[in-house]
Amino acid sequence: MFEAMDAELKGLLDHQIAALDAQIKQTIASDEELAATADILRSVPGIGPVASTMLIAEMPELGQISGNRPQHSLASRPSHRTVALCAASAPLQVDGACCGM
Repeated sequence: MFEAMDAELKGLLDHQIAALDAQIKQTIASDEELAATADILRSVPGIGPVASTMLIAEMPELGQISGNRPQHSLASRPSHRTVALCAASAPLQVDGACCGM
């Protein structure tokens, strides 16, 4: 009984993941800037479709950095993942840093 439910749920989740994956790919492909950024990212050894998509989603400023803009601003802000990881162990400090990151 539970095996059938598990298989049905897995099938549903697989279908939803495939639909979201197709939508993400279509969104990137249909935007010239996003497509160009993805191509540049994928030219780096070790960066494939998943990593480049995640970087585009998490750091949209990647396609907008110029030589005139201080790039330390990219590393200075905690991401929502950093904050979530730190929330269990220490509160955020006034400057936004946590957990010694």
